[in-house]
Amino acid sequence: MSEVYLTEFAQDLHALIEKHINNGVPPEDLVDELVKQCNSTFGKYNVEYVRRVEGEGLT
Repeated sequence: MSEVYLTEFAQDLHALIEKHINNGVPPEDLVDELVKQCNSTFGKYNVEYVRRVEGEGLT
């Protein structure tokens, strides 16, 4: 995989996955945890967005 095309985020994610694999952790475990964290983070921002939109009377 050519790192020329990877964004900084993708490079960091790739390094994190490689680190976990090198430590004997199945990548699926890391993926499961990342999915949980993403859902939590995006859920929080969705709630904040809805509150902001409703507060501005845009709905």
